[in-house]
Amino acid sequence: MNAILKLLCLAEVLQTGQEITELDQSGFATQSATVFAGNVGSFIVQATRTDIRLLKGIKQLCYVALDMGGGVKCVDVCSPYVIVLLMEGEIGLLKLVDESLVLSWPSLGNNTPVNHISAYTDTSGLFDVTSSLQFEGDGSEKEEEVPIAPPPVKRPHLSSSLLYDEDELLYGPVKTEVKEENASPMEASLAAEPEAPPPITPTHWCLLCKEDGALEIYSVPEFQFVFAVRNFSVAPWTLCDSGRVPFPSGTGESMGGGGGGVSGGPCNVEQVLCVGMGLNGKKPHIMAFINKELVIYEAFQYTSAIHPGHLKLRFSKVQHNVILQDKRVGKLAKHFQQQEFSFPPHLRKFSNIAGYSGVFVCGPYPHWIFMAARGHLSIHPMYIDGPVQSFAPFDNVNCPSGFLYFNKESELRISVLPTQLSYDSYWPVRKVPLKATPHFVGYHMESKVHVIIASTPQPVTVIPDPNGETEDALETVERDGRFVYSQEETYYLQLLSPTSWETIPHSKYEMEAHYHVTDMKVMRLRSQETLSGRKEYIVVGTMATFGEELSAKGKVLIFDVSVVIPEPGKPFSQYRLKNLYDQEQKWPVTGLECVNGLILTAMGQKIFMWQFKDNKDLLAVAFIDAETYIHTAQSIKGFILTGDVTRSIQLLHYNEDRRSLSLISQDPNPMEVFSTTFMIDGKALGFLVSDSDRNITLFQYQPENPASSGGANLVRCGDIHVGSLVNVFLNIRCKTSAGLGASREMKIALADKRQCTFFGTLDGGIGCLLPIPEKVYRRLSMLQVKMTQGMRHMAGLNPKAFRTFQTRHQYLHNAQRNILDGTLLYQYLSLTAKEKFDFSKQIGTTVAQIMEDLKEIDKVMSHF
Repeated sequence: MNAILKLLCLAEVLQTGQEITELDQSGFATQSATVFAGNVGSFIVQATRTDIRLLKGIKQLCYVALDMGGGVKCVDVCSPYVIVLLMEGEIGLLKLVDESLVLSWPSLGNNTPVNHISAYTDTSGLFDVTSSLQFEGDGSEKEEEVPIAPPPVKRPHLSSSLLYDEDELLYGPVKTEVKEENASPMEASLAAEPEAPPPITPTHWCLLCKEDGALEIYSVPEFQFVFAVRNFSVAPWTLCDSGRVPFPSGTGESMGGGGGGVSGGPCNVEQVLCVGMGLNGKKPHIMAFINKELVIYEAFQYTSAIHPGHLKLRFSKVQHNVILQDKRVGKLAKHFQQQEFSFPPHLRKFSNIAGYSGVFVCGPYPHWIFMAARGHLSIHPMYIDGPVQSFAPFDNVNCPSGFLYFNKESELRISVLPTQLSYDSYWPVRKVPLKATPHFVGYHMESKVHVIIASTPQPVTVIPDPNGETEDALETVERDGRFVYSQEETYYLQLLSPTSWETIPHSKYEMEAHYHVTDMKVMRLRSQETLSGRKEYIVVGTMATFGEELSAKGKVLIFDVSVVIPEPGKPFSQYRLKNLYDQEQKWPVTGLECVNGLILTAMGQKIFMWQFKDNKDLLAVAFIDAETYIHTAQSIKGFILTGDVTRSIQLLHYNEDRRSLSLISQDPNPMEVFSTTFMIDGKALGFLVSDSDRNITLFQYQPENPASSGGANLVRCGDIHVGSLVNVFLNIRCKTSAGLGASREMKIALADKRQCTFFGTLDGGIGCLLPIPEKVYRRLSMLQVKMTQGMRHMAGLNPKAFRTFQTRHQYLHNAQRNILDGTLLYQYLSLTAKEKFDFSKQIGTTVAQIMEDLKEIDKVMSHF
């Protein structure tokens, strides 16, 4: 295998095997810049500005000079054809015949110069003009397609007397005679085996993007005109065949979209690529850079061809949230203009990289575009090495099904995709089989292992005995073999390796029967064993209910991760669980939290503070009576946010000097809380709450606000209806707003002091909340209003009405719509150029400013 490195004014050829060596003598052109290099069958094609070479290995077989037309601009291949675009906009076709290339100059019938080309080999059968040739007739006008009706089915004859009999009209005639000859074809068709679909013959096509902003499709090698889109440069929602309609003289705008879209300037299409996605390339897609924005269209079959001999298909726009441009405005514009990269973004298709096929987006913000078994596009960023200048698949003995690329520093990287991850989803996912139901997960930072709480169903053969001598007396149930025992979850604690994602041997601790784990957290508690005065422990809270006759109770368990001699070849087997504390409490433990190195336990209505002393005992420090039933608690420094089952949230404070817990503020309205967390925006602190009505509410402590009654009540600052039950929150620090090429000093200066809050729903969904500056909020809020009024609603459902706070209770205040709908706002990326311009003009801003706001939001949240 040979690799060609394209340099500024020359090329370098490397031979890959067990080692990579440079070839000094070969048939490749090394004294001029390489425009294109690829495979045609089992041969290699190399194109420079003035010629094209055909090689087999390193031996040159054919040489074609192309020094006319200003030289070669770009080349694309659909084996056995090579399509060449010259600088002056002319098209050349080379066909592989034996071991040579035959050059021809097809006539397009249109003098408009061509800017970009894309060759495509169709294996889906959608690109077919034979079915539309039936429209061709003697006249110039095409005939309308008339659907062929199926042959009439013989039905039982009803006499006139039966037609007016209501009972027989409702329940059918008493006697109906159906001839056997009418039923036999149906029986024969049902009995016949389904025929295999006929094999699809691959066909070759060429896509041309003209200077006037039009997109045309031609068949190869005849170069027959079969499809055209005149307003392609404005990125419409659907690409429809508009035929060969000439533009009016002296203008570049026809049929709603010329070369410059809204402004009518030159064509703003930087690149176009047609590629077959999905299994065996059965789903053709058109991808293009229009005004530095990635636009994706998917082909679908249409009922009939609008013009005789044209393709019976259309293309629908695929919505995505990828923003590749970086049009900096405002204070950071000068810095990022200096950091701009000299190479523009471009598309590279690939196949069989870790078993996947798709398109790689090179440029300042590289992305992978996959379509696997599920049949939908999955787009993943690759920010690990910064900007990517060039990319190519690479299959070698040392790197099977891999790829190579050049980063910003022109360093060659040879890499592979991790095969244990699945990329057929919004985020790369790896499923770890546990053969159990996970409930809680934590990370022990000192030992770098994960801690999980899981459960498995077990038959109940032992039940509590209310007549026993002690409260812990149990009675064994004995039944015959046909008796079906009821199932009960048995919980256990397990350590998990972060490298192999396998359970660490001899690190499992099973809980007692009938005890359910209600909470588990890894806490940094006060300890005299370390210099820092803190040490990580695993704290577990449990509860057990034995019916109405016995009171419920619970336990607090504290574990330490000890180190022993590991097993050979298993470095993580050195970690073991050591149970330091296991004592029964008076009430069930419903929540846990770490506050300043102390343990906070919620036991129904009561909240206790404990100090774990000498690794063997819990000493009570403080307590407070809360509302009804506390089941969630979060802390930041000495402030504690608790959630009640029916009485909303409370804000508590722990005083270290007085060792006391005190209530600062609370929400006086009833609310069935599911989960709580803090929202951090610099020096501002908010409190997020999810409830049983599928809402997320934002509260703040504002004692100067009259609505807070002097600080006794928390002020509702925002709410939104999610539509799903949110049961978990996770706070992650926002990524820096500096670009990928920014220096370390710039990243530190632009370090974000915000935290984005990810949340998970019981429906399996994941969302995110992010605090944004006031100016950005005002701008996007006006845009959301205009988009709600100006866009067609999905299924007639109003997004504003859906996102409004909904509750079963009657509150004495209105909804606070201060949380924007990101799902609606990101639809702005999929609008046409005219729609983007109109919406931005209505709110008094520019398209570049809105794109900058959305890009900034997307960048600080792109952790995965």
